[in-house]
Amino acid sequence: MRFFFVILCILSFLFANSCGKDRQIEIGKEMLRGGRFMEAQTHFENIIRIQPQNARAHYQLGRVYYALGQYQKAVEQYKQALGIQPQNTELQIAMCEALLSSGQNVEALRMFLQTLQPSGKEQRIKNQYVLKIAGLVGDAFHVSQLTQIDKDNCLPSFSPDGRYIAFTSYRDEDGEIYIMNADGTEQR
Repeated sequence: MRFFFVILCILSFLFANSCGKDRQIEIGKEMLRGGRFMEAQTHFENIIRIQPQNARAHYQLGRVYYALGQYQKAVEQYKQALGIQPQNTELQIAMCEALLSSGQNVEALRMFLQTLQPSGKEQRIKNQYVLKIAGLVGDAFHVSQLTQIDKDNCLPSFSPDGRYIAFTSYRDEDGEIYIMNADGTEQR
């Protein structure tokens, strides 16, 4: 009976402690939503001091820095969070936004392309970010035609590293796959 009581106490403590962690994140998020950025910053820094592997705290601190216009600091926090949760699409997109806002356009584009690579059931979730990304990069990147052929060129797809583009071209009257460098050179 005593053993059962001890186990019950330990489980209660662990449950209360884990709920407290979530509650602390929610308190900080409320500060952020209320525009109390300095309070939110201190709050999330304190959580990270106690729990350095708390990806949610790093992510939220990155959001604080982003709201303050401190984009490089936001990038650093998102890197920390991604080190803990590398497959988190929301973190990846936040990192891309911060990179873009800090003027690191090429790195942002590479990360956007990596983030949106098809990966089974997650692809449906990733598709919801495509329009958001288009809005973000529309002003940051000059859009230009890379092919100089009067025939239809369509369905471009970047290589995972962002260095090449594969596309379909009807330049020989039938659809064939071509590859070129990301800057449009060396079409083959």
